[in-house]
Amino acid sequence: MRSLCPWVQCRGAVVAASLALVSAGITFSVATETSQAAEGSLPPAIVAADLEYNGRVAVGGEPVTVKIATPNKNGVMTFQGTAGQRINLGFSSVSLTQFQVSVYGPDGSLISRQPTAVRNYYATMGTRPLSSQTQVQTSATAYQFTADSGATISSSEMNGSSIDLVELPATGVYTIFFDPLSTYTGSFTITVSHELEGTIVPQGSAVSVAIGRAGQNARYTFSGNSGQAVSLQLSDVTIRSGYVSILKPDGSPLGQPTSFAHAGAVVDAQVLPTSGMYVVLIDPELSYTGNVKLALYNAPDLLGNIMIDQMTVTPTLTVPGQRALYTFNASAGQWVNLGLTGVSIASSTLSLLKPDGSKLASTTIGSSGGSLDPAMALPETGAYTIVVDPVGNNTGSMTLALSSPVTGTLALDGASVTVSLNKPGKTARYTFNGNAGQWVSLGLTAVGLTSSSISLLDQNGTQLASTAVGTAGGALEISNPLPATGVYTVLVRPGGPYTGNMTLTLSTEVSDSLKINAAPRPIMISRAGQSGRYTFSGTANQQITIKATNNKFDSVAVNLYTPSGVLQAGATSSASNFNLNTVTLATTDTYTITINPALAETGSIHLQVTSQ
Repeated sequence: MRSLCPWVQCRGAVVAASLALVSAGITFSVATETSQAAEGSLPPAIVAADLEYNGRVAVGGEPVTVKIATPNKNGVMTFQGTAGQRINLGFSSVSLTQFQVSVYGPDGSLISRQPTAVRNYYATMGTRPLSSQTQVQTSATAYQFTADSGATISSSEMNGSSIDLVELPATGVYTIFFDPLSTYTGSFTITVSHELEGTIVPQGSAVSVAIGRAGQNARYTFSGNSGQAVSLQLSDVTIRSGYVSILKPDGSPLGQPTSFAHAGAVVDAQVLPTSGMYVVLIDPELSYTGNVKLALYNAPDLLGNIMIDQMTVTPTLTVPGQRALYTFNASAGQWVNLGLTGVSIASSTLSLLKPDGSKLASTTIGSSGGSLDPAMALPETGAYTIVVDPVGNNTGSMTLALSSPVTGTLALDGASVTVSLNKPGKTARYTFNGNAGQWVSLGLTAVGLTSSSISLLDQNGTQLASTAVGTAGGALEISNPLPATGVYTVLVRPGGPYTGNMTLTLSTEVSDSLKINAAPRPIMISRAGQSGRYTFSGTANQQITIKATNNKFDSVAVNLYTPSGVLQAGATSSASNFNLNTVTLATTDTYTITINPALAETGSIHLQVTSQ
């Protein structure tokens, strides 16, 4: 019933470390604030003279408020326990800054508290670092804290805290010992409860669970068979937050505990490793209370095959927590894409797993569909798996289309190429040879794809530039020259499940030099997506003006850059004649003027550099 705070950094001061239980099965006599002291002897570790509070509490009874008003004084509380009971201690309304809690059983010795399924998982199977306050046993089924440690409760934990005890080892009187740290004084309320218990049946009626006591857990059992697949749905949740776990017959968690809040949660389909009695454990965080409805299903994951560039598959998932897993064979170096259409599941996670089961790529898909596009080629030859995993309680269906990309080559300043993407999720990868220092641009015309993204990748797959384009077309403009001589890739990736055509025109820039105060220079841009780059030599402190005349573009951007590539002046205009703001040159050097038509326009313009 504890949060993950000792394992991860999540709250301020926390309920940390361990607690042990067991008590002397006899009562004792001490002067206290209460009138419930009895006669007998204390557990060996407790000194009667140090006690200020002595009280009793009933398991399942009313909460009791404990007050320790004198520095360096302690308190004890007893309860009658029965062998085999699972006891939860809830702490609320804590004003005592910090205090340790230990529980003694009928034989007077201390034993470890019951670790929650969350802590058990992260200590024995998880990857997070262990708390410095724990010692993990070599057994894979559980772990325990050291017997001489005590659970530290803090008033800074605003929403209280809780402790879960192992099954009580004997019937008798148990003693809870409260030991304030330093000279702290104050009070707290303790609620002692037994775990709620019940049964749940796979594919049976949903079970409503009401946890009304601070610190209380709920444990529902079901009989399972080896190889059976079960999933679990939590709905109608009013508990602020907590964890749900399925425990194997040996008590260890079946997979990672799942967090839940008011929105509910789903434990995905799990295959039971052995036959026996399993447990669904509801473990609210801190001292939260409320209701939850549990539904246990035994519908297995859907399994099947899918082939690259072949027929589509349409899994239908009818049970919360159910998944679909489709496998395909592929070779190292292949590129694949997955298109998702006809989606009736509100939200799903799509993953591509490598042959060893590790994740290669994943994405989240809504009801509008989309695609899964791995950023790298398949790394090895073998059987890959596509996993469709609805988020939360969602169910429904979708159609999967697995494709290899359209491939081809482009030639700088060569013929345009029309790309046809006729299958949802399908992409295109076109390569070209480029030289270090070249300036290139890509025109995008005759676009039938509603939405797509275009990227330029270098030899290592690093993205150098990208742009989004719709049916109006446009251009991919690269802000730097090609960094090295080699093979570059143009990647066309449709948005969502869109299909259609697009024409690609790859060009080098129109370029030359200008002279200050020379006659206007006509510049012709005749290829879609092409831009212009003209240079001139200037002198420090010289005032110059860039003049554009006879503009035949519907819209064009003309910009002036310093030798270091900083924009010094610019204008975007559709006017026949316009000027850039007059500027003073900072250094004697070579300056650059760029001409960028809007979208994929072609046309002409005259440029002149003047100086007074």
